[in-house]
Amino acid sequence: MSIRWLDSGQGQRKIVVTCAIVSILALSLTVLARHSGTPPLAYRLEMGSRLTYRVDYTGTAHADIRPLFSDQNSKPTGDDLVNDLKIHWHGDLLMTVLDPTPDGYRVVYRWRADTITAHVNSLEAPSMVTQLQEGLDKEILATLDPHGRIVSVRLDPALDPFVQGAVRALMALPQCVLSTHPEGSAQPWEAEEDDPNGVAMMRYTPTGVPAEWNGGRVTLRKTYLRYLPSQEPPLAGDHPVERDFQTEGDRTIRFDAGAGRVESQQIEETQTTRVAGKVIATTQTHFALQFAGQEGVPAEELTALRAQCGERERNVPAMALSVQPTRAEQEAVVQRKALGAATPKELLGQLEQAERLADATLDTTPLALKLKALVSVHPEVCTLLSRKLALAPAGSLTMRLLTSALDSVGSQEAQSAVVAAIEARPDDWPALQRLIPPLGAAPAPTPEAQAILEALAAHSGQASIASTAQLALGSMAFHMAQNAPERAAQIVDETIERLVQAKQTTLVTRLLLTLGNAGSPRSAPALLSYLASGDPEIRAVAAYALRWIDTPTVNAKLETLLTSDPQPQVRLQAANSLHFHPKTSDLITLEKQVYAAETDAHVRLAILADLWQAHSRFPETVTVVTQAADNDRDADIRRAAGEMLKSAEKR
Repeated sequence: MSIRWLDSGQGQRKIVVTCAIVSILALSLTVLARHSGTPPLAYRLEMGSRLTYRVDYTGTAHADIRPLFSDQNSKPTGDDLVNDLKIHWHGDLLMTVLDPTPDGYRVVYRWRADTITAHVNSLEAPSMVTQLQEGLDKEILATLDPHGRIVSVRLDPALDPFVQGAVRALMALPQCVLSTHPEGSAQPWEAEEDDPNGVAMMRYTPTGVPAEWNGGRVTLRKTYLRYLPSQEPPLAGDHPVERDFQTEGDRTIRFDAGAGRVESQQIEETQTTRVAGKVIATTQTHFALQFAGQEGVPAEELTALRAQCGERERNVPAMALSVQPTRAEQEAVVQRKALGAATPKELLGQLEQAERLADATLDTTPLALKLKALVSVHPEVCTLLSRKLALAPAGSLTMRLLTSALDSVGSQEAQSAVVAAIEARPDDWPALQRLIPPLGAAPAPTPEAQAILEALAAHSGQASIASTAQLALGSMAFHMAQNAPERAAQIVDETIERLVQAKQTTLVTRLLLTLGNAGSPRSAPALLSYLASGDPEIRAVAAYALRWIDTPTVNAKLETLLTSDPQPQVRLQAANSLHFHPKTSDLITLEKQVYAAETDAHVRLAILADLWQAHSRFPETVTVVTQAADNDRDADIRRAAGEMLKSAEKR
């Protein structure tokens, strides 16, 4: 505004000055309002209303987990290592607002499809389409906070976990979390949101003129920043795995400030997933959402919907979109699909028929997988299987397939079945050599299983039975280290006590191997003491028994054995033990030197395999393997080195 003096009159001068002050104040207030006093954006969801959005979604995913095995000499194979998935969904998203809560809103989501297509590895997947349609068309009860974040959902418990994951992924996309700042939403803000990958930190950047927000439409640009570290402790037996997500693309939201709702959203995004620094998956997302209308829900329908959701709240726990299914839940899905409609009677009938045929060329793999699924899905059948194992000939197909099924599942019921079978034939070594190992390999060994192994190890009159049970106790202690540390420590301590008193070389060897299977740091002093034994066989066993114990003292002792022990069998077991230890630049340098100077071919081959295991982190080891393949003096080493290089070419 310009100010002109009209004349020199005092009164007129006062009027002009007053007008100027008012104008300046008004301008200042306008600027202040634009930058710090803009009313915050807010949702205004009406109880008993239903919002309808038109949605178009296309998601593609390419997963390749082969890089996770790139450092291993023996790699899994199969079509399930590389997969492509494409899903297209087009239809209506219905959001019914039941009622406000102290913390936000209860909202029922329903995804009503016009079109769904699914392709797995470029092939149509009609069964997946059916599952998705059934899962998305069911009511999904969600709790939203006042700013729009989905706090939790309650899904139909009958849904397949794969479908639950797809539902959670789709539910996460339309989230728009508004600013919590009391002074307004004119400046960019950050907000936490849940999706199946975890809790993500997002940035919202408003565009346009804040003064127009009241009753107008605001454009927000939404940008992925990072995923927050998981607050959940690892499950027993799990090892934390480094995961990283890189997201690129654009999310644009139009928010109707007057109506207090999202009007539209557009997502074009690519996400890359890395595990342990290696790319294993890439996903691309197209998501378009457009407001189509709002209506009131008839009172009768609303009452019925509230009753249905109240029942679900009483029976189904709330879960965040970021909650990951457990390994047990994932395995349950796999086993239910593997079992299909097969019944225990049918499968045991097939087993009896295969037993009668006695055809060595018969492929029993499909039956074995079905039996494993049977034990997993119907644990109550384990009692029947135990009775069959108690009577089955030791070398029979029944003994082999049923013990394999129980071993693969390892549940409490499966262990009880094995224990009962052992109790029925405690002196039958041909049968026990199949029945004992599953107890040592169980992921969560039961006290009952521990007791039977301890009894066999201490009191069996057959050395083979006692030795196998003792070694299985060591494996059992390894599996119990996290979920039952007191029981694991008891096994280790009792084994050490027996070791101190042992005089016979055979018994000393057995107990050292037991401690090696347990892999407990509390056994390190005892094992290290046997590295000074005058018997090279004892030194070799003690060296290999240290493979799971990673401490500076243990590493130094193993490296000393590798470089200076006069017996090649001891150096070989030191190399084998170091194979399980983390690789450092110092260890790689040492192994290269030892490889060049070593005279025993078996030791050199073990070192070469260890160097190759680390080639992705230490590329210089590729040169060592290449030179070995070209001109090593030993033909076996040249052949092995060539196979290592070929395996890299196949990837």
